[in-house]
Amino acid sequence: MNFAVDPIWSWPVVILSSTSLLVWICSTYPSRIRHLPISSRRLLMGLRILSTLALCLAMFRPSLQFKETEENPSIIIFLDDASRSMNIEDAPGKLSRRQLTIKLIEDIKPELEDLKENYDIQLYDFSSSWDSIENISSEAEGNQSAIGHILNQVREESLIQHVSAVFLWSDGRQQAMNPFNEDPREQSRFLGQSQIPVYTITVGGSGYSEDSLDLSVENLVTDSVVFEKKAVPVNATVRTIGANGKKLIVRLLVEDRTGKKLGMKGKFRIPRRNDHSKVSMEITPTSNLQSISVELIFVPDQPGEYKIAVEVQSIDGEIKKDNNRRETLITVRRGGVRVVYFDKPVRPEAKFIRKIRTSDKIELVFQPVRSGSFKNISTIDPNLFARNKYDAYIIGDVPKNAFSKNMLKELVKRVKEGAGLLMTGGFENFSGGGYGSSGLEAILPIKLSPLPPRSEKKNKQLTQSIQMIPSKGKQPHYIMRLTEGKRNLTLWKNLPPLKGANLLRKKSDFVQVLAESTEGDPLLFLQEYGKSRVMAFAGDTTYLWHLAGEDEIHQQFWRQMILWLTHKEIDGDSKLWVNVYPRNFSPGQRVNLSLGARDDKGEKLDDVELTAEILKPNLKREIVSIQKGKDHESGLFEETSLPGDYWVKVTGKRNGKPYGFPAWTRFIVDSRDPELENPASDPKLMNEIAELSGGASIPPEKVKSFLADQISQNSFAKADLEYIRQINLWDNWPFLGIFVGLLTIEWIIRKRRGLV
Repeated sequence: MNFAVDPIWSWPVVILSSTSLLVWICSTYPSRIRHLPISSRRLLMGLRILSTLALCLAMFRPSLQFKETEENPSIIIFLDDASRSMNIEDAPGKLSRRQLTIKLIEDIKPELEDLKENYDIQLYDFSSSWDSIENISSEAEGNQSAIGHILNQVREESLIQHVSAVFLWSDGRQQAMNPFNEDPREQSRFLGQSQIPVYTITVGGSGYSEDSLDLSVENLVTDSVVFEKKAVPVNATVRTIGANGKKLIVRLLVEDRTGKKLGMKGKFRIPRRNDHSKVSMEITPTSNLQSISVELIFVPDQPGEYKIAVEVQSIDGEIKKDNNRRETLITVRRGGVRVVYFDKPVRPEAKFIRKIRTSDKIELVFQPVRSGSFKNISTIDPNLFARNKYDAYIIGDVPKNAFSKNMLKELVKRVKEGAGLLMTGGFENFSGGGYGSSGLEAILPIKLSPLPPRSEKKNKQLTQSIQMIPSKGKQPHYIMRLTEGKRNLTLWKNLPPLKGANLLRKKSDFVQVLAESTEGDPLLFLQEYGKSRVMAFAGDTTYLWHLAGEDEIHQQFWRQMILWLTHKEIDGDSKLWVNVYPRNFSPGQRVNLSLGARDDKGEKLDDVELTAEILKPNLKREIVSIQKGKDHESGLFEETSLPGDYWVKVTGKRNGKPYGFPAWTRFIVDSRDPELENPASDPKLMNEIAELSGGASIPPEKVKSFLADQISQNSFAKADLEYIRQINLWDNWPFLGIFVGLLTIEWIIRKRRGLV
């Protein structure tokens, strides 16, 4: 029990009011009753002071508080994987994974009965959803293993009732498609923050017996957009089981569309070899279970859309051969991109941007510009500003005076003719570098001071660490799109923060801000300037991404900036266009289409009525509804249950008449069963789930002893609710009766004495 007070006003005000009231009563009341006998005076004075003290006590609002505990039912959830991979017979004793799970749960029935005395035990089968069951059965027919999605379901359930612990029985192989492909690690962190531990029991092994033989191609990776007569690296992983010491041939195949109409598939052939291509290679596994990375090189002769494949030739004794080939699509465009980059050679940012030169799309010419005592040895070739020679210009931390007046004049001309321009962060560019009076101030999308103050020779900086993310409230622009869907923002948030940036402000409402800090500081500005595109980037430490192992994201971001600057993100001469990204999908996965219409100058048209039609592998056609957008139109296609090629045809009408030629593209729904493609269990993921949630990974043979220990130690949290019961000493009938009684007795005495 505790005594507590809660004054009606602040403590000083209540104390001052109470004291003032008592002083006023003691100083004024005695004079009014001085003619009465001393006994009456004392009685009336006492009653008046007591009633005043009662009033003062009410202003302090005293109470008695009692802490009480109430038991609340807690639940322990057992999640049993019911996906088809649990039917694989690779558990000890030639049991299937599901059979082993049933056996283990039968073994712990006595412990479960003990737990039921204090907890509500709930048993669920799960695949892409979860179903409450009384007893686990031998059936496991789920076509997905959505572990992350199910853990999210547990978290939502914990908002309704108290969850003490979760036991997860699975092979740990998450195979899930949208919208069920939530990250198990992220959901495990959420459960850990809610103090809900997940105890994982991993069942299963490699998925194959000792005498199994299987070859498969996985993780086919190449650029979706390439250029003609440029070498295109095609990377893949060949997974081998039981092929130790065998010589295997891996080859690159390209679809031959000779004589084929749009909508028809062609046969695969080995592409023509040349000095830069590498269309086959021999590998020899050194163990019975091995994944080998391979790189093949394809040089397309002409622009167009190509279907390519990596195939490992089958050998005698293979279990299945439909996984020996993996296919994808690439778009080959005319020509490449030529870019000039001016910067100080000692800057780390410059070092890593220059790696763009290894891209087969982009030819980047680096022009070093030295400063300080080495300034005079920097010589910039005027031919860099020749007409039609370069597609874009990048200016790093280089002041205006590094260029001659004629060079800047020619640069302005090139931009007005259609060349892209990007200025990156630094101390000696933008206003601090004098560009407010360079001729570029009318082109760049940010506000520049005509003349930098003498006391401020360098640009204003944001000196704190800056987490760069796409601008809030908008769909990510092409430049900021590292991947599709919600995972795009997650990738940005996981990148190392920038080490400071320039403090920049956009010039007008026509300027778009594509990226900002988590505090809302604008970082990446772009604007269409006549035929050209111009950008300003406040950062200059994206090399930190590269140092943190995110080199692919670093290169992707800079490639996309350059391709956007040079109008290469959507290329081609057709008045209608359609894109699908990525080009490969799993069965049941949603497909996003980007499409649009443009005039002869390449400008977007809004008055063209577009129609998108998809030809499915079964030759049935389906119309896709189209949504208008600022930069392009979009469509969503969900009927992807059939594996094979899907052809997309876009037509347009303007003023009731056909506009342009139809635009075609296609995408592939892979002919594979995600649930069974890689049957190996994943104990690493199960360990991570347990660790991130605050649980533990339990070997199957130790589940019984683990539960017995937890029961004996009473380790599982109970949902006992503690609450405070409060009794107010001032807000009740007895207190009111005492106060009224004191005033009444005083009034009666005063009445009898003739004072009323």
